[in-house]
Amino acid sequence: MGLCSDNRISGGKVLSSHARRVVNRVSDALRIASVTLERSQSALGAFYRRMKARLGAAEAVTAMAHKLARLVYRLLKHGEGYVLQGMEDFERKFQERKVYALKKTASAMGFELTAKQAATAPVS
Repeated sequence: MGLCSDNRISGGKVLSSHARRVVNRVSDALRIASVTLERSQSALGAFYRRMKARLGAAEAVTAMAHKLARLVYRLLKHGEGYVLQGMEDFERKFQERKVYALKKTASAMGFELTAKQAATAPVS
């Protein structure tokens, strides 16, 4: 479907890694569906917006279409129902992963990360 990177490697060096240009109606439909997620208040919408901010619009559409293709494949192959994940839950899990990565990096550098304590009002 042309939704994943096509790594051109020579001598162990990646020469290019962009997605191939293909003519595929399913990939076109998934790309259109991924653009509609921009205003969605779901986990998929939050993922699309984060990818758009990080990669740009064109790459975010391809990344989101690739994610949708994996979801559709899994639904068709295993017959599992899709579990709708809310945006708040997705953002909370993303925040937890970010904090875990920061703590891991800090410990590798010999530092210890602690949460900021809320200041209490002074007694007068």
